[in-house]
Amino acid sequence: MSNRLKIEVGEYKSQRVPAPAPTPADLRLAGMLEQSADGPRLRVRWLINGDIEINASAWVGVVRFSSVDVHVTPKVLGSNQRLLKLLDYTRGTRFLRTLENRRPLGASGESLVDLLSALLAEEAATLLREGLLRRYRPTHEDLAMVRGRIDHRTQLLRHFGRLDRLRCSFDEHDADNVEHQLVCAGLDVARGVAVDTTTRSNLNRLRSLFVEACTPPPVGSAWYRGPITYSRLNERYRAAHELAYLLLENIAFDDLYDTDGRLGVRSFLLNMNSLFEEFVSKVFSDALAGSDLIIAPKQRLREAIVHADTRTTHSPIVPDIVLAKWSPTGSPEPRLPIDCKYKLYDERSLSTADIYQMFTYALALSAPGYEPRAGIVYPGLRTAVTTRLDVTPRTGPARARITGVSLQVPDALDQIRLGSALPSELVEQIRDLVRAIAVDFS
Repeated sequence: MSNRLKIEVGEYKSQRVPAPAPTPADLRLAGMLEQSADGPRLRVRWLINGDIEINASAWVGVVRFSSVDVHVTPKVLGSNQRLLKLLDYTRGTRFLRTLENRRPLGASGESLVDLLSALLAEEAATLLREGLLRRYRPTHEDLAMVRGRIDHRTQLLRHFGRLDRLRCSFDEHDADNVEHQLVCAGLDVARGVAVDTTTRSNLNRLRSLFVEACTPPPVGSAWYRGPITYSRLNERYRAAHELAYLLLENIAFDDLYDTDGRLGVRSFLLNMNSLFEEFVSKVFSDALAGSDLIIAPKQRLREAIVHADTRTTHSPIVPDIVLAKWSPTGSPEPRLPIDCKYKLYDERSLSTADIYQMFTYALALSAPGYEPRAGIVYPGLRTAVTTRLDVTPRTGPARARITGVSLQVPDALDQIRLGSALPSELVEQIRDLVRAIAVDFS
């Protein structure tokens, strides 16, 4: 029976409980999580009185220390099942549907990483049952007998005068290809972060079978995206690859684990800031389909803030969403920036930094004849307009306005039917929010 301590904390919440003393590996992982390039993912402190103090942010998932499992749960969404549905909707996957078809999901729910790991195990097992894809790959080896053709240049350089070692070049027909290497890399990560012992045992077994077929190179997930293109031959690998990408791209680890399958010190955390932005962009785009407003492709605007003397860029701006209105007359195209803030603004006022940022966006993207406008979307207890702020000079009309709106994400996800158009009620709710932000823009 495991004597590991499990600590559950909601996003943006804190907790302090008695815990075993940390190992050097624990301290290194805690430092990596707090000092990551994209901001602190999780702050963990071991206090002198024997307590462990945990401060969560917008990252959800699990962190496995040597004797403590920390679970950061998605309180805004309400359940890990809704988080899977959000991933399915924004990325076009079928994670939740696959799980629902293969086994019941309890109301209490499993940890997010266990759900994803179980899904990957299911997909990997299916691939093995159907038979692994084999391809020809160029191979160069030193052999005792000729196979393929002799590589004369290498033979002269490495084995001059020898006839017992022949450098041969030939095509090997086996399963050591990039499709299987990516699945194997995903299984390797999953077995290190999965909490459930049965799931972890299953992952270890599947990984050992894939290791017999291929050897994944020590590279990151970005490397695999280049050489893999899908066709009728490898389309069945897509679901397993999406899960492997998700696991590989959201871990924080170094060489704190050994290679023989024993549990190491790892973490799997999803950035809810990024996921919320993806969701809002997708649902706004779907809801505005057929209207005269479109969501412009995301771009880095370098000309927005420049030095007055040299006209060189001071700092670029990158709005999360930019609404654009098609103009058949060729007049300056108005653009309206909207930023997605995964913050608990139902419980407090908009921060000064966010207010300044949005007024800057509104002025930078304004067009002649249109009042500068900008919007902030955040998750809330209801879908409604919550805040309107104007920049008002001492004399004259208001110069710019930002509008804050809250989106009830769990309710929106419950209304969405994957593979179908958005329900009319949700479309009208989203369009009402856009009208409130845009005012005379639309």
